[in-house]
Amino acid sequence: MHAWIAGWVLGLALPAGFPALPGLLALAGLGLAGLVLTVLRSPTCWLLGGLLLGLVWSCGYGQRLLVNRLTGACEAAVIGTVASLPRRSLIREGVPRQRFEFRPERLEGDFCGTPRRLLLSYYGAAEVRPGQRWRFPVVLLPPWGLVNRGSFNMQSWYAQSGIDAVGRVRGEGVLLEEGGGGWYSRLQRLRWRISRELSSLALEPVPIAVLQALTVADRSGIDAPLWQRLQQFGINHLLVISGLHIGLVAGLALLLGAALGRCWLLVRPDSACLRWLPGLGALVVAGIYTGLAGFTLATVRAYLMLCCLLLCLLRSRPSSAWTALLLAAFCILLQNPLAILSSGTWLSFSAVAALLWLGQWRPRLNRGYQLLLAHLFMALVMVPLGAWWFGGFSLLSAPANLVLVPLVGWLLVPLALSGAGLFLLVGTGHQSLWQLAGQGIDRVLQALDLAAMASPVAPFQPLVAGLLPVLCAALAVALVVIPVGAWRWCVAVLLCLPLALPPRNEDPQLLMNLAVLDVGQGTAVVLRSAGHTLVYDTGGGDPAGLNLAASVLLPYLRQAGVKTINTLVISHPDTDHSAGMQTVLDTLPVARLFVTPGQDSPAGALPGRTLPCLAGTAWRWPSGVSFQFLAPVREPGLSSNDSSCVLRVEGGGWSALLPGDISAERERQLLRYWQGAVASKLLLAAHHGSNSSSGTAWLKHIDPGETVFTRGFGNRFGHPHPAVVQRVRDLAIDTGDTALEGAVEYRVYRDGRVQREALREQRRRYWM
Repeated sequence: MHAWIAGWVLGLALPAGFPALPGLLALAGLGLAGLVLTVLRSPTCWLLGGLLLGLVWSCGYGQRLLVNRLTGACEAAVIGTVASLPRRSLIREGVPRQRFEFRPERLEGDFCGTPRRLLLSYYGAAEVRPGQRWRFPVVLLPPWGLVNRGSFNMQSWYAQSGIDAVGRVRGEGVLLEEGGGGWYSRLQRLRWRISRELSSLALEPVPIAVLQALTVADRSGIDAPLWQRLQQFGINHLLVISGLHIGLVAGLALLLGAALGRCWLLVRPDSACLRWLPGLGALVVAGIYTGLAGFTLATVRAYLMLCCLLLCLLRSRPSSAWTALLLAAFCILLQNPLAILSSGTWLSFSAVAALLWLGQWRPRLNRGYQLLLAHLFMALVMVPLGAWWFGGFSLLSAPANLVLVPLVGWLLVPLALSGAGLFLLVGTGHQSLWQLAGQGIDRVLQALDLAAMASPVAPFQPLVAGLLPVLCAALAVALVVIPVGAWRWCVAVLLCLPLALPPRNEDPQLLMNLAVLDVGQGTAVVLRSAGHTLVYDTGGGDPAGLNLAASVLLPYLRQAGVKTINTLVISHPDTDHSAGMQTVLDTLPVARLFVTPGQDSPAGALPGRTLPCLAGTAWRWPSGVSFQFLAPVREPGLSSNDSSCVLRVEGGGWSALLPGDISAERERQLLRYWQGAVASKLLLAAHHGSNSSSGTAWLKHIDPGETVFTRGFGNRFGHPHPAVVQRVRDLAIDTGDTALEGAVEYRVYRDGRVQREALREQRRRYWM
């Protein structure tokens, strides 16, 4: 049976990495073979049978996913029900946005398919509530995502969450019914009532935001700066509902149930049901908390794991804990095979497996020392896991979690949940409990700020490594708890060396690496050569909040091992090019910053190191790569777009031209002055492919081998314009498109070879 379940787990997990799914006939054959092998009495046959049956189940899940997914853009009127707690935020210029899941009953539009679940963004004035029925005019797109090295894959999250289309509401909708739907809609309305009541507390916005996140998983108030503060200490999982909270609440309920059981035994010594009542109570309490969290992926995964592990406890067979973990993996992947793509799945199972491993070898110590030993061991386990999933680890994570795990899990969360219970059942007394919990959260955040200021080094340390060094380090951590002699420490140190050593130097024949990042409707280019780095633009987003520099550019630089930016160029002040400038300056040392003439020096830039990008300014790196600005000059009255810094890069007989957002008139001016000096092998299409740029004369004089459009998938501007695409094709110029290809990288070698790589094609999966 163990072999059969293990085979199922492998079979369920494998198709997530398939570029395409087998046909129905092939699946039928695999399923029949799996049934035949399962009947045979052999562990090997059971393993193979389970593997084939798991493959069939997972591929069938994927086929259903693809059938309902939107494949192209469409405009429609959709009638349906708000199926989640709307997440409220302010985007650029203070425009409010509500983002929520929507279950359509009817779609009135052509080529819209049959999506089961939509993720809509609404910018109107009405307050959207869970359970309401609306009629919205919408623009729908396939669930697309940015693809870059080192950053979060949003398309993977869409697939795991079952989102079949994303879209925005055009104008206002029509409210058809205030409240309806089944039990799930009622649950979402219940969460909304609690969140709204929490927002009325006499507390600062940040403690309220954390309370909402801890109680009903409403993360509307958790903005980018707060999330980064939590990340510095490795405690993001503590101040929003995660699997850890489900486990802690269940553990607390288990202890309380056991204590009550002992008291009951004094009254009824012959009671036979007390053995399973504490476990049942823990499951009920954890289930209620999972419901308050809205049955998110993380909480459902944790609840399924808890059910399997409690079954192990109820059987009173500690040796079956590994079996329970295998059964939990089976249940989770059976419910959602794409859960294997989630970092949370790997972290949860790794944490439980590490604790089980420690439990097999731990010395006989009192309970306090055992808890301390378990905490220190988990801190070691998180180093290789953090390097793989997050590109680093927090130096202060171990002490912060040692204090905050019991404080948050056994004090603040019970206070918040008790307040929610009083609010729903009694309607009074809840504010005192929430106020007390909010004050505790405020004290915690203040203490974290003091610790960050007192720390001599940055709390979060980047650590980039490949799969093999991470596996070696994980093996070293597992080895140190085995009492087999002092030699294990020497072996552990040797196994950790690949993770501790700096990344391997690039191929000495490589002259430069130019990456056009996928930042949606914006631009960000990174050029690296022999330890030097230039960044041209930082992508869009909110300069004061979440922007593409934080989510794409900096993770890419971290993954590439970049610790210093030699030159940062901001082509012009428009937010789709400059929103992340301050984020970059606050995160990495920047030796020199170029901005458009007349632009103020930003905070964080070194005095005298902020320079105007004037035409004719040129420099050369020791590797032989040279740079020159072709525009602008000090001209009055230029528009923001025409003031763009136009940069030409050359090295090894290969060249690239980065023109910002200049117009066709500006292109003609540059041609008159520079003439043949603009010729380049690679051209970034000006203004993302707008018809106001990329004139025929410009394209002919540059004569590029390839033109790359940096634009967002399904953007509302219609970039690239069909006329521009046609002009490029008429001149037999190859095209690249970050919206379709993801990040595009060019490796230029000293012998003249140029290697092009489109990341989306390299990482193609069926769910993409």
